Amino acid sequence: MVDFFSSSKTRRSLIFAFLGLWILTGATQKAVAAQWNRPTHHDLSVTLDPARHSAKIEDLVTLYPGDRKEPTVTFLLHVNYKTVETEIPHKGDWEVKFSPAGKGNTSLQKITVHKPKNQPWPDFLQIKFWYQGTYVDTLRESGEPIPGTSSKEKDHGIFLSGASYFYPTLEDPSGKQLMTFSLRLICLLNGK
Repeated sequence: MVDFFSSSKTRRSLIFAFLGLWILTGATQKAVAAQWNRPTHHDLSVTLDPARHSAKIEDLVTLYPGDRKEPTVTFLLHVNYKTVETEIPHKGDWEVKFSPAGKGNTSLQKITVHKPKNQPWPDFLQIKFWYQGTYVDTLRESGEPIPGTSSKEKDHGIFLSGASYFYPTLEDPSGKQLMTFSLRLICLLNGK
């Protein structure tokens, strides 16, 4: 009978193969654990007042943390918005902290949510933000003419995009975070 494992060369090859597989599996599990289980959902209710260039916004954000290891989750919101209230209806002592941030030429604020100590992340996390302020219309504030309009036409549009940070955007350095949205919009005419 031939002993397949008796050769030191075969044993070394098997050890390296198992070590490589172990490292690869560990790295894959770590990468998957760091990601969110499902897309973040924003349920937005926006009241725009074009005459005052202002907005009042409610956003119910639903996150699915999965096996997240970090004790915090961070959002970015344009600095023009002042948060009136934040509500987290989950059990425990959740803490919300605000700090300045910047991304390129955009002035932002960081909203950091700390989960209760010694408590795992829930299967899903809901955070309700109420905030208001002057909205940023990146298309019109660039000074460039609006596509499809002539210089004689008066522009009555409002363009809000992710680049204007009008909703709390999950800070994700990879840029791969998926999101879904539902939006209710009220536009006040002449401030009424």
